[in-house]
Amino acid sequence: MTSRATQTVQDTLAESLRGAVRAFAPGDQVAPCAVLWLDPERLWEPVIPALLGTIPELFLLGAYAPVDRSGPVWNGTLHYK
Repeated sequence: MTSRATQTVQDTLAESLRGAVRAFAPGDQVAPCAVLWLDPERLWEPVIPALLGTIPELFLLGAYAPVDRSGPVWNGTLHYK
């Protein structure tokens, strides 16, 4: 873990995403297998390549490209509210 003084936005984001995965009640719930981060305006899209280097467990919904850790989840369409 990085000290708060030298922690980057990227480090903070990675820590936050990992914290979301750990935030469940083991007695009541099953551990999540994914965190879905909807970004309908695609505001975070430019930083995804950097995040992929920092967060090895990050996968993208999109065209099938295993080397890029991208692929479809189902044969449906995402609908944003």
